[in-house]
Amino acid sequence: MHVLIVALGSRGDVQPFVALGWALRQRGHRVTVVADRVFEALIRQYGLHPHPFEAQVQRHMADLVQVGHRSALRQLWELARSGKTTAAHIFQRMYEAMAQADSVVFSPLALVAVDMAQARGIPAMMAAVQPLTPTRAFAHSLAPPWPRKLPGQTLYHRGTYWLVNAALAGLARPHINRFRRAVLGLPPRPWREFLTADPFPRPILYAFPPQVVPRPPDWDPGVHLTGYWLLPPPRGWQPPAALVDFLEAGPPPVYVGFGSMVDQDPRGLTRMVVEALRAVGRRGVLLGGWARLGHGALPSDVFVVDEVPHTWLFPRCAAVVHHGGAGTTAAALQAGVPAVVVPYLMDQPFWGRRVAALGVGPQPIPRRRLTAQALAQALHQALHDDRMRARAAALGQTLRRADGLTQAARLVESLTAAGSHTAPGGSP
Repeated sequence: MHVLIVALGSRGDVQPFVALGWALRQRGHRVTVVADRVFEALIRQYGLHPHPFEAQVQRHMADLVQVGHRSALRQLWELARSGKTTAAHIFQRMYEAMAQADSVVFSPLALVAVDMAQARGIPAMMAAVQPLTPTRAFAHSLAPPWPRKLPGQTLYHRGTYWLVNAALAGLARPHINRFRRAVLGLPPRPWREFLTADPFPRPILYAFPPQVVPRPPDWDPGVHLTGYWLLPPPRGWQPPAALVDFLEAGPPPVYVGFGSMVDQDPRGLTRMVVEALRAVGRRGVLLGGWARLGHGALPSDVFVVDEVPHTWLFPRCAAVVHHGGAGTTAAALQAGVPAVVVPYLMDQPFWGRRVAALGVGPQPIPRRRLTAQALAQALHQALHDDRMRARAAALGQTLRRADGLTQAARLVESLTAAGSHTAPGGSP
């Protein structure tokens, strides 16, 4: 079986799909991944076939971070703006790669894959790392929570899906219909298939477990919670000797990293983190990343890494400070250590709230409100609250026993074999 995976977005958006591709390859399937060229080496590292496009995702992430403190709709508008010049190129690369595929798994920003798959006559499955399906149980993952003491919570929850999902699909509609007319020779899709609370097709594979996001009773059978898709270290990988020496030279450190977030003040952020670590008397491992953390002179008890598998590093840390990306959140929860979430944008506040609601980390600190004192207070709680640490350890043990990748790979196999064809607008 030849599976095409289309993963649009930053490293946190792409890596879980690479993990799914690796799991499918381990089961004997050929996997091609359409993603930004910056991820080509990562894709090859796991024995998958890259089909890259050029979209300058790092520059677009920097632009998105600049509007991250604004509303979800403003963030979606920025996504649409950045896609104006790249959509046609990305769509063409997707369609080329689909020619030899038996099925396609695509991320939400690649909604046009539905139209392409129908034209090619192959099954298509949407997959996401955050919940997008309307429910009365909680608000859209890009929307702020409703104050608990105010009435109207259920109405607000449902309304956020119409507002955000319809906006996302509506912004994508011109690009999709242009491709349908110019390349597929099909008439445009009508507005009603976009202006809806649930524009996403079935089946949907969600890369998170019910222990973290309990399955709402109003989700239909076409929605599958498979568990986390965490990428193991590549074959033959060995940790840097200097990092091993640092870890073994003292008590477990605090990890601090913000992934693909391009921070506007990397030196100031680094100073803030170092000051907080000093306040709680802990060593630190800083991930440079796109945030460029670690700039400037650092004390000897702070170590900077460029890239280390989270699944290897996090269990060796006393606590994890991160931006709340879905993949980093998954790795921290599975490691069984408390997490302090510093969300920047998109679904990161949602994951920060989930970490706090599960009792495995303090309340999230939005990046715009981050200070050394606030971070030190949150770290003190994460390091010294015995009940929080016990809950984190217990949840990590439960998640490590699960195998979300195998479950997801089996679903892709069975849905492909059944010839499961998608339909627009959330229809099975």
